[in-house]
Amino acid sequence: MQIKKYLWHKTYLSRILGSINSSIWRNFWVEDEEGNVVDLLKNGDLSCGVHVSGILLNLNPRPPAEQVKFVTAPIVRVDQLYEDMVNNGWEKIEYNSKEDLKVGDVIFWEELRGYNGREAGGPHGHCGFYVGDESAVSVIPRTGTPQMHDYLYRDQQDYIGSFNGKEQRKITLVLRNDNLMERLVQPAQAIKTDIDA
Repeated sequence: MQIKKYLWHKTYLSRILGSINSSIWRNFWVEDEEGNVVDLLKNGDLSCGVHVSGILLNLNPRPPAEQVKFVTAPIVRVDQLYEDMVNNGWEKIEYNSKEDLKVGDVIFWEELRGYNGREAGGPHGHCGFYVGDESAVSVIPRTGTPQMHDYLYRDQQDYIGSFNGKEQRKITLVLRNDNLMERLVQPAQAIKTDIDA
């Protein structure tokens, strides 16, 4: 078989959907200045940034095609992930309603404290992927794994109580990568694959 074209967007969406229920995003171990071993992700409570950056990092082209990057590295903090994505060419989309969203957009939700009845280091944001049909994929603290859920969390099934008395979690930012996908490498005319074996 000869490959005519890489379908990067379809591969990207497959990575997102394939991450559902994966526990690979639960932990990120470090040693602090006092020699204590610490899990930065608190067994999945704070895994959303590593989940999103991990999916994107997996799609970064390998050398020598380094001019296109989705993210620079695995990133734990949501605010640092946003900055890194923008620095790598992600486009900010003005969000007013679901009509502004496209499949594959990265959603950033408002900062909250004590979601799911837990305190995980104070107020912090959340991020995940929009996958269409008013659904998103992000790491749910209750499970510590990526799950598909309502894009505004209106179902409330993954949280205890309400979002500061509201019925949904507000989207504060949307980033899109259409231009990056178009700049990704395509195969040479005669590339072969293991399918031919």
